[in-house]
Amino acid sequence: MTLKGQSAIVTGGARGIGRACAVALAEEGVNVLVADLNAEGAAAIARQVDDLGGRGVSFAADVTNEAQVQAMVERAVSEFGGLDILVNTAAWLDPPIPVVDMPFDEVWRRALTTDLDSVFLCCKHALKVMIPAKKGRIVSLSSGAGKRGRALRASYGAAKAAIINLTESIALEAAPHGITVNCICPGAVIGNRAENIFMDLAERGGKTREEGLQEYEKLKERFVSEEEVADLAMYLISERGARISGQAISIA
Repeated sequence: MTLKGQSAIVTGGARGIGRACAVALAEEGVNVLVADLNAEGAAAIARQVDDLGGRGVSFAADVTNEAQVQAMVERAVSEFGGLDILVNTAAWLDPPIPVVDMPFDEVWRRALTTDLDSVFLCCKHALKVMIPAKKGRIVSLSSGAGKRGRALRASYGAAKAAIINLTESIALEAAPHGITVNCICPGAVIGNRAENIFMDLAERGGKTREEGLQEYEKLKERFVSEEEVADLAMYLISERGARISGQAISIA
């Protein structure tokens, strides 16, 4: 790849897929601003970026807050001299719950705000830098749940489906400026999120959380890893992915 010296923001970068993307970028010599609500976690991954060959900067941000998103982008530009790459992975672990029981503010609105509004805000402010530079790569995390409805996951699925449409719309607007915009739709990903979902679903089915964890452990080998998702993101960011834009790419 020819990414050495470029600059990136990774939201939700303190753990999970965000962490895997920050590490993969650093291994290619990219300077990475690691953004997360978890300031200590973001700082730890920023130090790892330094160790791997990039320059790491941590930034504690609530990416549902426009002022904080604007400050995050401005920090990246001041530290690195520009912004070439945005990877949106920040999301909320919403509980599996039927629509008839779903609290409007605590679950529905929170899922839409955290999973969707954050992508809109980060893209909006990143594009303010990328468009004048006539270059950029944006990759957001949607989900297989955004392509197909799933019981007990209406809030999450609705947010992730909207990310697909938002990606397509922004890609059309960004194309004349040499900017590609894509999203990735993983199936079940190995990690704490899938583990917690399995345990919650087990409880709803009358099983113990321990039984849910055992079921998760049996199925883990069929799940996609965080690193595999990061590998796909890196392909879209690289020159090899330069002709791909406006796509919602599944990986499972």
